[in-house]
Parts: sequence; C-alpha cells; structure tokens
Amino acid sequence: MKHGNNQDLQLAFSLHRAGRFNEAAGLYRKIIKRNPKNFHALQSLGIIEASNGNLGEAASLMARSLSIQPPNPQFFENYATVLCQMGAYKAALEVCRKGLRSDNRNVALLYVSATSLVLLGQLPEALEQFDKLLSVKGDHLPAIGLRRYDEAIAAYDRALAIEPGLVEALLHRGNCLREMERHEEALDAYKRVVSLKPDVVPAWFACGALFTKLFRHAEAATAYAQVLKIDPQYPLTKGLLLHQRMLCCDWEGMDEAIADIDGDLASGKLSIDPFGWQGLARSERSLQICAELYNSTNFPAEVKSPSLRTSVKHDKVRIGYLCGELREQATSHLLVGVLERHDSSRFEAMALTAGGTIKATCAGASRPHCIV
Repeated sequence: MKHGNNQDLQLAFSLHRAGRFNEAAGLYRKIIKRNPKNFHALQSLGIIEASNGNLGEAASLMARSLSIQPPNPQFFENYATVLCQMGAYKAALEVCRKGLRSDNRNVALLYVSATSLVLLGQLPEALEQFDKLLSVKGDHLPAIGLRRYDEAIAAYDRALAIEPGLVEALLHRGNCLREMERHEEALDAYKRVVSLKPDVVPAWFACGALFTKLFRHAEAATAYAQVLKIDPQYPLTKGLLLHQRMLCCDWEGMDEAIADIDGDLASGKLSIDPFGWQGLARSERSLQICAELYNSTNFPAEVKSPSLRTSVKHDKVRIGYLCGELREQATSHLLVGVLERHDSSRFEAMALTAGGTIKATCAGASRPHCIV
C-alpha cells in the first residue's frame, strides 16, 4: 500500500504541475483518506484550496501537514502566506517565527513576517524585520508583493517623525519611491541614508541603479565604485562599474578590470551578469561559467512539491511572448505584426516584458495589445 501511495502522490504532483488541479485534488483526497498523515498530500491539497479561494480549508490542511512534518520551510512559507491572505496577521507572524527558528535567512518568511507587522501597526518591529530581510537579500523591495507603496511610505514617514535618523526607514522609503518611479525623491532618500551611515551598501547600489536609469553615467560609476570600496566582492558590481565607465569613455585600466572579473568568475565569484560579459569575455568557457553562476544564484534548481498557484479558466487560448526588449526598439515594432496575425476569436495574445517598465509606442498598430 505504501508503494501505491508513493505512485499516486507522484501522479498527483504531475497533474498539479500540469494545471489539472481538479484531478490532482481528487487524487490527494484519496491519498489522505488512505493515510491521514501523508503531509505532502495535505500540503498540496491545501495549496489547491488556497488557489481556489478556500483559504480556511487551505489553512486547516496546511496546519495538519505541519503538525506531522514541522521542520519543512516550504510548508511554513505556504501556511504563513495563506494566513496573511486571510487577514490573520498575528497567526501568520507566529508561523513565520516558528519557521525562522530553523531557517533564519528564509526570504519568504522574513517578508511575510515584516508585512504582517506593518499591517498590525508594529512599525519598529517591522522595520527591524525588513532590515534582516535586506541583509539576506539586498535587492528585495519591501511591500512589492502588496504594491501598497503609498501606505508603506506613510508608515515609514510616521516612523521617521518619531526618529528622523532611522536609516532603515529611509532606505525602505527610498525603495518604495523607486518602485513608483519617483526617481529624484528616491535618490534624495538614499543620499540621506549614506549621509547618516556611509557604509550602507544597498543605498549606494540603489543610487548606482537609479543614476544608470537616468543616464547619469559618471554619477552611477561613482556610486558603484563606492559599493566596491565598502565591499570589494559585492555581486555584479564590478561589471556594472565597468559598463558605466565605458559609457563615459573612461578606458583607463580597462584590461586590468576585465582580467580581474575573469579571475573572479574562474574562482566562482559573480562579478558581472552574463549579458554584460558577452562583449568582454576572453573565452567561451568564461562566458559559460558566468551564466552558470548567475543561474545558480538567481534560479537555483530545487525539487519540491507544487507551490501556491492560482487557477483561472479562460474562454480563449492565451499566448504570451516573453522578451526583455519591449521598448522603443525594433523588437516591439516587429512584434505588432505577429500579435495581429493571431485569430482573436480563438487566441488572446500578449507581450510579456522581462525588462521592466515599458514606454514605447508602436506605429502602425491597428488595435491596442496587452503588454505586461
């Protein structure tokens, strides 16, 4: 019977990943009926129930799975997320705390706990948790999941009214402003951070990114140089600095800088992103190493049971074209014709950007197209 359960569980996982949620849920229920302590089936059925909006049932199933298999970090993540979605912020916070005892660098648990604290009005504790989150993942933007930037900024402003020199609040406020594309205000916030505490690397790094976006290349180079002065091996920064210097036509020491990055990659240090290294790499092997390091850092392979996913039925087949060049560029203009050739009675076609906010107009388009 145990062998049969394992086979059924693997089949249920396959159905789940294929989007056949009703079939997967039915199989999970059969497994649970045979073995009420099958924590994988309990957790995965809870995920489907959450995706269907049945949050109370989802929470009950996930609580049962955790009572059987308490150390699983992913189970804590899912359960805390569902509780937060239910508005049970105190309960979500307690689940996060339990999970963080076994994995205190878990980004998802740190974020849900920080968000719960904000929504409970416990701002100092929330700021402390956001600070822990940024120490683990420096580019994580608080409130990004909820997109409630105005509320987040208001919360940080209240904290700053009590303690004007609270560096963490200034940093997070700058992150929210940056997400809202209020670039100059974000820069002001980051500059205040480094004026109060000059060694805050995420603030200097964010300044570099914003100066880059504003085409202020010399200032971007200065900011990235400051990052490396504080932390000589801060990920990707040597490559970003090199690129900004090239845009300023500053070629001094270029060969040495490229050799330094090449050496870093050979020793497993991700000093540049693969796209930026394409035009500079001294060998195909070096470019391959760069891509492997980048993928293992940002998209680590892991075998896990299905995660929370929303199931939505559509009348038409939905097709998405993913690209990082959907801006005022040839790709955008050429894609218009591709989108227009789809049979709109059968397909819903859209372009999906992997390159941030789109600000482009496609001349000649006969109708608007969805760009996400």
